Amino acid sequence: MSERPAPRARPQRRRRRRRERRADATGHPRDALAAAKGYDLVAIDARSPQPASLLSLGCLNDRIINDGQTDVLVVVSVGEGISCGDANRILVPINGLEHSMAAIDVAACLARHNEAEVVLFHVARPLVATWADSTHNGKNDQALTAITGVMRGLAKQIGGQGLRVTHRVRTSDDPGAEILREARRDDYQMIVLGATTRGATAHLALGATTQEVLTQEHTPIVLLVSH
Repeated sequence: MSERPAPRARPQRRRRRRRERRADATGHPRDALAAAKGYDLVAIDARSPQPASLLSLGCLNDRIINDGQTDVLVVVSVGEGISCGDANRILVPINGLEHSMAAIDVAACLARHNEAEVVLFHVARPLVATWADSTHNGKNDQALTAITGVMRGLAKQIGGQGLRVTHRVRTSDDPGAEILREARRDDYQMIVLGATTRGATAHLALGATTQEVLTQEHTPIVLLVSH
């Protein structure tokens, strides 16, 4: 009886080629975008961007956010990533729009993991007075009271899920600066932001407030970009 021929090494070569294709996909925007198709959410990490007139989280990340059709969760930090286990208090700036409200769900998931406190934070822009409007201050007070009531109800709703939730409302013409002041006023270990991309451009266009917080705050940020 003749001996069987030795098995060929073809499977090893196939595995090696598959590993090489995965490595290439992590560095080429086209491959990364193709790999993201069919998913509801793509998670990436980025270093904190430097202050500049044009926002960028890195060439590959910018392409994934701008050109993809999938929501993107970006973990932004100045170091080698963040640990959810270290987050005892999470700041969630919201402006009432759908993409910012979606950030509450992300913060709730993170807080539930570590029994952290969630602080919902809203910056109300003061009403602009006219020379003939003698009731201006009263209208501002009424608007602030209404907003505070909405925030209180939202905190109660989220707190009903077994989470520790508080709310804070500030009045300012500069929401970004007010968010930065709040982040430095208290001991926050994480900020969760919601944003939406303004379309496929040569740079990231996530809004002036989001850009201000990303470039000037060193607290780890979890950014949810909705399409």
